[in-house]
Amino acid sequence: MNIRTQFYFQEISSTNMYARQWVMNRLAEISADTFRKECLPALIVAKHQTEGRGRNGKRWESSPGCLMFSIIFSKETVDIPLRKTPLLALAASMAVRDTTLDIFPVLNASESESPYASGKIKIHWPNDVCFIFQKDAFTTPDTASAQNFHEKKMCGILLDRLSSEIYILGIGLNIHNSFQNAPLVIREKCFSLLDIAAWLDSTQKNYVSVPTEVRRIQNTSQKVILDMLLSHLQQRFEKLGTPEDTLVLEADSLCVQRGKIISLMTPTGAVKGLCTGLDPDGAILIHGKPYHTGWSVN
Repeated sequence: MNIRTQFYFQEISSTNMYARQWVMNRLAEISADTFRKECLPALIVAKHQTEGRGRNGKRWESSPGCLMFSIIFSKETVDIPLRKTPLLALAASMAVRDTTLDIFPVLNASESESPYASGKIKIHWPNDVCFIFQKDAFTTPDTASAQNFHEKKMCGILLDRLSSEIYILGIGLNIHNSFQNAPLVIREKCFSLLDIAAWLDSTQKNYVSVPTEVRRIQNTSQKVILDMLLSHLQQRFEKLGTPEDTLVLEADSLCVQRGKIISLMTPTGAVKGLCTGLDPDGAILIHGKPYHTGWSVN
């Protein structure tokens, strides 16, 4: 991605909040057309956030080792109809997944090729990326059950639409911040790339072809991972709306809510029903009816 403006902070309230204020300030000084063409895309990165925000105004807790950044982009970067806005967050989710599989290619193997294939990077519509894995990596398919699996959040994504032409995409990816010693309520829900590496290493005694993953992640800088993620995001954006675009098909197959009874909070109230996947615009389907906005509570 050809970033034109960059900001790096040791500490900030929120990268998305800073992005919103920066856009407003610049638009008060120059025309919208000049701003879009000369200043965007823009990147804001912070080591620590004091007022990080997630979906529905929830607080995003950051800890040392979490990669936190926002990208401001316009229709010059990706131009899609308003109804297809959910595709932008899905593209970001899939870019995170693409990056994770680049780092841990063994996770892309089939069950017949590797026991580590029990670890899956999946999408929790509309804005989370999760790692789902067996408690015992060597549980066989015929003995596996829902109780044998963990589902833990490794990345949160927040898309803000400032206008029909400008978007802010905030991403928080847990990289070097292990949750193994975190309080139980957090440990049960959260995971990081370092934790994925530790999970892979924990079974290495039985599958020696996997290298020491923890050491490799510890020696991989956030800058390297950020560059990988931005590259994958650009590729996902470029394919949107083209014959080569497989985003929705991929995201639908990876949607953790698919086939489950879920509760969805929408601007008009709560909806409960069977999730039947995602529609071509990236909306979630409940009993076949599309919902473009809202958040799933399960």
